[in-house]
Amino acid sequence: MNKIRIAVVEDEPIVAMDIMSNLQQMEYEVLGPFDRGEELIKLVKSDPPDIALLDIEIEGNLDGIETAEVINEIADLPIIFITASSDKFTKERAKNVQPYAYIIKPFNFHNLHSAIDLALHNFCHADTEFSQDKLEHLQASDAYPGYHTIFVRKTNAKRFEKLPLDKVVLLEAEGSYTKIITTDDCLTICCNLQKILDKISLKHFIRVHRSYAININNIQSITEEELTVGNINVPISKGYRTALFKQLNLL
Repeated sequence: MNKIRIAVVEDEPIVAMDIMSNLQQMEYEVLGPFDRGEELIKLVKSDPPDIALLDIEIEGNLDGIETAEVINEIADLPIIFITASSDKFTKERAKNVQPYAYIIKPFNFHNLHSAIDLALHNFCHADTEFSQDKLEHLQASDAYPGYHTIFVRKTNAKRFEKLPLDKVVLLEAEGSYTKIITTDDCLTICCNLQKILDKISLKHFIRVHRSYAININNIQSITEEELTVGNINVPISKGYRTALFKQLNLL
């Protein structure tokens, strides 16, 4: 799996270097540091990170909260606010843009790790609703590459890992767990199949059976009763057959 990419927006050089050093020790790929919100917005539009650490009090035309407001309009991106202010007004402003975590300076290595873990957990389990325009924007293949990634925590693992969706071949339900078979791995996560499909919301992932969903880009062969994907034979239930065949444009 690819490393999780974290953008750092912090205009105090010493603090920024300390954050980046800690993130690199945690084996994240670090982008930045940036000292203006406009730089993060530009990055999100061109090469989006997986998560952003965003100081509220930064230089430039936009502070951290205003930067987050802009990003929320164009991307589905977990944001962690960093601030030295703990006053009620700042907290209320921050709350309105729904950050995934919030940490107060000064913070230590453990606080930073916990905030990232919490943000990814909240992001993975969020019931996100998009306007139709935003959904179409995110689904566009070249509009927001980050939308084609999920973060998973293997059973009993201590941290989340980044999983590009184009590597997913098959999803198999196992009660409240789901087995994810990729082109080079197989992992089981504590999340039911339907919740994963709701989170992905990509047209090329489709349910073909009560217990199976597949990436149609990896189908090798298909009959009325079953298909082969990733060299695995998967049954096709009658209730899902029409929608599947329609999506495949079978002749």
